[in-house]
Amino acid sequence: MEPRRRRLLTRLVLIALTVVTGVFLGVWQLRPPGVDTGSPDHPADLSMTANVARFAVTPHPAGSPAIEAVRTGILAEIRAMGLNPVVEEASYTQAEILALWLEELGIATLDELWERSKDAAAEYLDIHDRETYFEYVTGVKAGETLVLRNILVMIDAPGTDRGVMFVAHYDSTEHGPGAGDDMVGVCALLEAMRDQAANPKLKTDLYFLLTDAEEDGLLGARAFAARHPAMKAFLDAVVNFEARGNRGGLLLFQTSGMAYSLVKSVIQSGADPIGMSWLVTVYDMMPNDTDLTVFLGEGYRAINFAVVEGVEAYHQPADSYDNLNRDTAWQYLRTALALVRTAGAGTLESEPTSDAVFFMFLPGRMVLMTGWVSALIGALAGVAGVGAALWDQRKHRLTMLRAIRRGLFVAVTVTALVIFPSGAFLLYIPLIGAAVTGGLRGHRLAHTAAWVVTGLVTLLLWVPVGFAAWVGLIQPMLI
Repeated sequence: MEPRRRRLLTRLVLIALTVVTGVFLGVWQLRPPGVDTGSPDHPADLSMTANVARFAVTPHPAGSPAIEAVRTGILAEIRAMGLNPVVEEASYTQAEILALWLEELGIATLDELWERSKDAAAEYLDIHDRETYFEYVTGVKAGETLVLRNILVMIDAPGTDRGVMFVAHYDSTEHGPGAGDDMVGVCALLEAMRDQAANPKLKTDLYFLLTDAEEDGLLGARAFAARHPAMKAFLDAVVNFEARGNRGGLLLFQTSGMAYSLVKSVIQSGADPIGMSWLVTVYDMMPNDTDLTVFLGEGYRAINFAVVEGVEAYHQPADSYDNLNRDTAWQYLRTALALVRTAGAGTLESEPTSDAVFFMFLPGRMVLMTGWVSALIGALAGVAGVGAALWDQRKHRLTMLRAIRRGLFVAVTVTALVIFPSGAFLLYIPLIGAAVTGGLRGHRLAHTAAWVVTGLVTLLLWVPVGFAAWVGLIQPMLI
């Protein structure tokens, strides 16, 4: 074989191996850990999944007879732990719910709301009149009242008034039993309550809020926030568990601002979180809401977890216990136990010291930086990119096309640092790799090694972007 053909074949093999390895590792780092039957927490896993199977049998929307049975079972579980749950009742008429919608959407009248919604209602819901549509979206008929009941549990730590609150919602839509959305979150918190119910060494008060009527416009969270405005003064953080599917890794996808210390505590808790800071920015631009939206609006320091795979089961009959991925449920449990234990030990820090820039780097490994460290690295990457171009020019290795390409790469990276700081690492880390690789041109083995490493790292960073685009945008359009 001719040397040129041999070099080409070698390069193609290296490219293929790099791509396959990078994509494999990039996807793997987004997977939930497998259930560990040898873990001391495995009995809690069995208890959690048994409760999901018991409570997520039929749809149980707010105000229905089915949710009464679910609530009765949840309260019995909590009381059996020796804890005293408090049931807080609130009521909303259809008119009150719609008024909240108008305020949130910035729409002046119900006529305008209907005009904006009627085409989508006809296409996707086969609803053609406003009365039926308003009843569908609020869950309440005109002139009737929705009565919701939140469940609040407090485990008191002696000698302190500081607390951390954990939230999940126990209602479902009328179309599915809600095993993923959000009974697995509720049942994971039940096991966390059980784990800490008799802990004599608590350093922080633990609050558990199981909200009702989340599916009707976050009404349970709204009612709780309105009823307890003073809690913001002594709650150090709010942790919410949600779902938009029934499988996949549990993503840390939303935080309050200046969340470096909070994300650091999550990592140090041993929860092995999966998350990327650019998700926070992207999610904030989307119209989606969870209960945490209410608490963020009230100024709480907070963090949000959810699975996003299995969207075909979201709010559907397929969101059942049988279809709930067991590894996913295990990660809900591990995360809840780790964070509640960390909070109970008084080591969950949440002071707003700096913005958080974080991303996955290999399975089970999250890199975390403060915003200013990320900006500094990005600035150095830009300098490195320019320096590498100047070096290549000096060595007469810089063609016009390569100069334009590098100039654009540096310009885009610097722009990202300014307008998209939470995701600028997607560009400046590959830019550093490209600068190093270019500087090693002429040293074949080192240049090839640097090229392969840069390719692998770039894929580890960018595969989650493709994953998010698939599950968040493309797949829902195909269903």
